Amino acid sequence: MLASDQETLNLAQAIAALPALVKRVSTLEAEIAALRMAAKPSGKKCLSLKESAEILGVSGKTVSRFIERKLLRRSPLTSLVRIPREDVEALAKATL
Repeated sequence: MLASDQETLNLAQAIAALPALVKRVSTLEAEIAALRMAAKPSGKKCLSLKESAEILGVSGKTVSRFIERKLLRRSPLTSLVRIPREDVEALAKATL
C-alpha cells in the first residue's frame, strides 16, 4: 500500500507541473518559428507550400487549409502553389 501512496503522490506532482510545461513548450515553439524565419532570409518573393509550412511550423496540409480559409493568398501566376513571403511572415508574427 505504501507504493500506491507514492505513485499517487508522483502522479499529483506530475499533474501540477503540466501547466508550466505546456507554457514552456509554447514558448519554445515560438522561438523555433522565429529562428526558422531568421535562418531563411532569401530574396524569394514567393514560397512553396513546403517552405511556407517550415516557416510556420505546420504541415503542408495545414498551409493548404490556410489558403482555403483565405488566411494566406496563393499566387495566380502559376499552376504551382506559390505563396507570397510577406503573407507567410505576417501570419507567423500574428500567431506568435
